[in-house]
Amino acid sequence: MTRRLLTLQVVALSIFVVMSGGSSKASSGLSIHDRSKKFADVQAQLLGTAPPTPKMVRGINKAYNELFSSVQSRRKIATFTVAEVELLFRASSEAQFYTLDLKYVRDMQLDLDALQNKGRASQTQYIQMNNALIGSRMFSQARMLEHAHPGTSIERFHSSDGDVSLRVTMVPAPTYTDETQGGAGPTEMVLSSDGRELRRRNNNLSTPAQILVVISPQCHFAQGGLREVETDPVLRKVFEDHATWLVPPMRTPDFDAIAQWIERIHTK
Repeated sequence: MTRRLLTLQVVALSIFVVMSGGSSKASSGLSIHDRSKKFADVQAQLLGTAPPTPKMVRGINKAYNELFSSVQSRRKIATFTVAEVELLFRASSEAQFYTLDLKYVRDMQLDLDALQNKGRASQTQYIQMNNALIGSRMFSQARMLEHAHPGTSIERFHSSDGDVSLRVTMVPAPTYTDETQGGAGPTEMVLSSDGRELRRRNNNLSTPAQILVVISPQCHFAQGGLREVETDPVLRKVFEDHATWLVPPMRTPDFDAIAQWIERIHTK
C-alpha cells in the first residue's frame, strides 16, 4: 500500500455563537476578571450545541475581540498581575482551541512571555502553548519551545478509572519542508517513517481509479474496516495499487503514534 500520508485541509468549527449585547467600548471599563467571566458565560450557555457552524466560530471571535483585543498588547500586559495574565492566557488558549485562528496563538505567546518574565509560567501552560503551535503548524516555534523547556510534563488523574494517572508531555514537533511548486491544486503532507520529518508536496488527484481512504489510528470502526481489506485478497490488491491513506486532521497530532500506526499497516 502507498505510504503517503495526507492531511485534509479543513477548518475546525467552534460550538459557540455570539454572546448578545456589548461592544469593545462597552467592555473598556471591565476588569480582567469580569472579562474572563463574561467569556466563560458565552461558553457555558452553548456547550453541547450541534452541529458546529461557521456562525458559531464568528461568535467566539466576536466575543473575544470585544472583551480582550484591547488589552492584549505587550505594554498593557506588563501592568497586570500574575492572576490577570493567567486569565488572559486561558481566554486566548480557549479561543485558539475552538477557532484555530493564528491571532490567538500570538496572544498566547504574549501572555506566556509575560508569565515567564514574572517567573510564573506553569508546565501546563507550556504544554498548551506547544499544542497550539503544533495545531497551527508552527513547527519551528514548537521545537524552540520544546528545546527551551525540556522534560516539561504534567500528571493527570482519571478518577473514573480508579485513580489512574497519565503523564502528559509536549508533542515532539517534526521538521517541516515545503516542496510544493506553487499554484493552486491539492497538496499532501508526507510523514517520515520515524515521525520526525514532515514534507508538503503537490499531489495529483486527476489520475484514474484512485481510492482515498480516511482512517484514524484512534477509531476502532476504521480499524475494523482495515482488517476487512487486509483479509480479502482481491480488496487488498486493489487497495495496494490504488489507495491513498489519509489521516484526518487532529487538533494536536501525535506524530510518533501516527508513524508507528502507519508502520503497522504496511508490515501486515
